[in-house]
Amino acid sequence: MARYGFTDAEFERAKAEYISYIESAANKADTRRNAEFIRPILSNFFDQQPILEPQDELDMTNLIFDQVLTAQVVNQLAMQLITPNNLVVVYDGPEKDGIATPTEAQLLAIIEEVNASQIDAPAGEDIPDALLDPSTLRGSKIRKTGSTIYGATTWVLKNGLTVVVYPTDLTRDQIIFDLYKDGGESLISTDDIATFDSSIFSQYVSNTGVAGFSGTTLSKMLTGKNVRVTPYINSLEHGIRGNSTVRDLETAFQLMYLSPSPASTLRNGTTASRPSPPTCRT
Repeated sequence: MARYGFTDAEFERAKAEYISYIESAANKADTRRNAEFIRPILSNFFDQQPILEPQDELDMTNLIFDQVLTAQVVNQLAMQLITPNNLVVVYDGPEKDGIATPTEAQLLAIIEEVNASQIDAPAGEDIPDALLDPSTLRGSKIRKTGSTIYGATTWVLKNGLTVVVYPTDLTRDQIIFDLYKDGGESLISTDDIATFDSSIFSQYVSNTGVAGFSGTTLSKMLTGKNVRVTPYINSLEHGIRGNSTVRDLETAFQLMYLSPSPASTLRNGTTASRPSPPTCRT
């Protein structure tokens, strides 16, 4: 960053991500809870920071990005902030016999070596625009419509999937969903349950991408989108859950379609059982 700064693509991704966050806050302004007012009030009282309505903050943010803030301006500020005179190096390591702790001279020598080395500028990269081609997918028609508790609507699709839809006005511009199936760890045989660790699956999901896209590429593809999709395995259920804004719901469904299925993790060492259709709660 100190040598080449941020590329235009990196700046545009950061810009889109920040504006998306402010837009989401503006859309949800009417459904804010008391706790969301506390930090702005404290910042105003102790640091004299202004309290802005979310829509006013969004308008100001767009104005700043349109007329003031560019990648060139950010890079100029970075050059002023990152200097040899304000560098702090923190070494963290065990203090133990047999483990050598680097000296101050050795750390400074490493910094000098890096400063003198030839480092190429970051190469441009092509980030795919689409996760998949929706025209290649076939949907499933609604076979039956009904209702359940609290006025929720149920749809039974032709493929056996049960969809439970419960609209509320608790939080505006937020959709929460959970595609689940009975089973989870209960499907694992008694002989294998002692060696099963669901945290391994969680770590795998958090460090990998989907459909051939690496985790790094996927995060760049999702820049500016308010969406979260997470496969999970718990004691009695396994599935995929998450949330999104109304605008990004299609992206969320595409991620659900492409995400690694918890069922594949449970496939080995499971007990034989009659398969049952999954249920989707939104």
